[in-house]
Amino acid sequence: MIKVLLSVFGYLGIIAKVAVFLYLFYLFIPLDLFAKSVNNNFDSRKRATPVKKEDFLSMAIIVMLVQLILWQIPTTTFPISVLGIIGVAVPFSLLRFKDHITETIYVISLWWCLRSVSFFIINTLTNWYSDYLMKDILTASNVEEYVEVRTGIIQISVEIMYVCIIVLAIIPIKKIIKRYETIDWNDLAYLLVPNILGILITWIMISIIIIVVDGTPFILMEQKPELLFILPILALLIYLGTVVALLRFVKSQEAKRTQQLYFAEHLEKEAFENRLQETTRVNEQVRSVKHEIVNHFANIKALVDDGQYEALAEYITNLDVDISKIDSVSYTGNAIIDVILNDKMAKANKQDIIINMSVGFNDAWGIQAYDIGIIISNLLDNAIKAVQDYDGVDKIITFSILSKSPVIIICCENPYSDENKNQTETQLWHGLGLKNIESIANRYNGTMRVERKNGRFMNTVMLKAQF
Repeated sequence: MIKVLLSVFGYLGIIAKVAVFLYLFYLFIPLDLFAKSVNNNFDSRKRATPVKKEDFLSMAIIVMLVQLILWQIPTTTFPISVLGIIGVAVPFSLLRFKDHITETIYVISLWWCLRSVSFFIINTLTNWYSDYLMKDILTASNVEEYVEVRTGIIQISVEIMYVCIIVLAIIPIKKIIKRYETIDWNDLAYLLVPNILGILITWIMISIIIIVVDGTPFILMEQKPELLFILPILALLIYLGTVVALLRFVKSQEAKRTQQLYFAEHLEKEAFENRLQETTRVNEQVRSVKHEIVNHFANIKALVDDGQYEALAEYITNLDVDISKIDSVSYTGNAIIDVILNDKMAKANKQDIIINMSVGFNDAWGIQAYDIGIIISNLLDNAIKAVQDYDGVDKIITFSILSKSPVIIICCENPYSDENKNQTETQLWHGLGLKNIESIANRYNGTMRVERKNGRFMNTVMLKAQF
């Protein structure tokens, strides 16, 4: 009977542990199991897309089967069973949802760490009540059956405790993770520290818990009973380190979103103010032309009546120049971006600076117009400032926004003064502008390159389209 119970609880323990791993996977990686949940919690501006339901279920089935097979092998130890999950989850992630490889690595390390540090608590609890269960062994009529039954009870209780402790440990983590957060490689390096620490300490303790000297086994807990109290405390400290690291990561992500929202709102306000100023300027020009048009027609009539056709042609040519001063241009069809481009073009014209522009924008890119606007504003402001100080005659800025799927490339090129030739690329930039562009580039899994070549200063920003 006890063997049947051991087998049943063994299978249930494996299923429960794999279920915990899959639940952690669900917490940290967006799944389309429930579309509404994903839409509410997943930021569409992030680089990754939700994992398909069939991919997640396939991985779950494979992981479960591998764990059940490994459990049937008598020599299988805890690290081997964990490696079984790593051997399935990581390659599966690389093949089917490689955008989430960092989150997959973190989930595996977190699950492994929770299992590892649980060992210290379970070992202490087992030592406490195993002595009580075995207290009548000397008076038992059937010692073999007595030991078998009580050993089975201990093994069953260990499986139950493992699952209960890990489930309890997940509760604070669930409260911290309120939305899906993209983990980049820098964040991963920070988050892995407490997890790896817990795993390594557990391995070390397991390797020395029983030492054989000259054929005689020495049990560490019997020689150092104080470890039964110290190790659970150490386990709690490692767990708290994991929770604190995760909490700091979530707080930093929230701070980034707040900053991004601030910039977006600030840019929106600035854009509308610029649009108002631009509209006011154009309206004033239109009123001025309308006011003068009556005089123009009178002058034209007079020239026609006098037969002065050459003078009439010259007059009309000058009239065209006057009308061309109404110069609000739609460059992309996006109101926010067009306002910024018109503003920078007007600013450059006042300084006798030419901007050769080739730009476009498509909402299908999945990139916020405000983010593009911040990049445009900073690139052109720095370019105009650099050209103002330039002594050459070719005061020309070349600016472009190109789409080479799946990458959006924003380029700005301008000459610079010889006075700045000894400065580094970063020194030629305004610090805040550089940070803003870097922040946006990182958000869209892109890059920013600043370089000088042949007397010209080149800024290239590449963003990954969020199709």
